[in-house]
Amino acid sequence: MYVCAMNEKLNEIVAKVSELYFKFGIKSVTMDDVAKSIGISKKTLYLYVNDKSDLVEKVIRYSMRRKEIHGIDTLDGKPLNAIEKMVEVYKSSLAMLNKINLSVEYDLEKYYPSLYQEFKLKRRENIYKAIAGNLEQGIEEGFFYNDYNIDIVSKLHVSRIENLIETDIFEKDEYSLSEIFKQMFYYHLRAISKDRAIKYFEERVEALNPDYKLK
Repeated sequence: MYVCAMNEKLNEIVAKVSELYFKFGIKSVTMDDVAKSIGISKKTLYLYVNDKSDLVEKVIRYSMRRKEIHGIDTLDGKPLNAIEKMVEVYKSSLAMLNKINLSVEYDLEKYYPSLYQEFKLKRRENIYKAIAGNLEQGIEEGFFYNDYNIDIVSKLHVSRIENLIETDIFEKDEYSLSEIFKQMFYYHLRAISKDRAIKYFEERVEALNPDYKLK
């Protein structure tokens, strides 16, 4: 029972710290900040983690387990068609991009390089599987064209998503991440979809937000 309670509290701590890191970055969030936000003493915090490096590792592994990229974890087991899944991924991606602090990526790469590489590869694997699976499903359902190599197209889209986070091609504050993602996502949709798929997608997105247009 004690071990179970310890694990539950650790999970609660990691989930809360994950929110803090993605909002403020890793470097700027101190262990004092963590203890204060959770409502425990720093001494108590150290019952669950050895130090900040240990906490960062637990948070990143928590994120990898949950596949916290583009809402992939929310789709498992849902009876959705390929376009409905794209709508769900699109919604969760915009929500994530609106709240993410890119310094998390920079801090992780600079201060925890081996963990960053592991995180990046896992994220890449998750995105690839989601895209390839969605393409296969959409072709089966008659929404998407089938005259392309699914492996290549999936990897190209993974590359675009990674570059969206890492690129310096856009001037600072020229466009928001969500605006760039919106255009990139629609570019992908247009390239693979038949007309009825695009119409189906737009109807559902606009039903969620009548003022929002992809064009």
